[in-house]
Amino acid sequence: MADLQAPPEVKRILRNSCYSCHSNETRLPWFDQIVPAYWLVANDVNEARQHLNFSTLGAAPPEKQRAVLFEAVNQIQLGAMPLPSYRMIHPGSVVTPEQLAVLRAYVNASNSLSTHP
Repeated sequence: MADLQAPPEVKRILRNSCYSCHSNETRLPWFDQIVPAYWLVANDVNEARQHLNFSTLGAAPPEKQRAVLFEAVNQIQLGAMPLPSYRMIHPGSVVTPEQLAVLRAYVNASNSLSTHP
């Protein structure tokens, strides 16, 4: 495995709001472990990992990592991620405007470093 390499504050935000579905570090609350909810959650997590898995993203080339993070931050900014249904049941996963600003600054800095040696 090759976890995403990022500053601690960025990782903290991603761990809190994204890793539960988009990593191999899924920690389900008790209410998500009860069937039939578990079946729905397990399906969502498997699908989420196919789109983005932070536990393996670090193995991708830097350009790919930047592109994936750029897309992820845009999905958060649009309100598409975390999924609205997930946010309702897991309010702690909401990305605050301040946290979004941290993520955007990191993505923008990473992208500007890649285009200017």
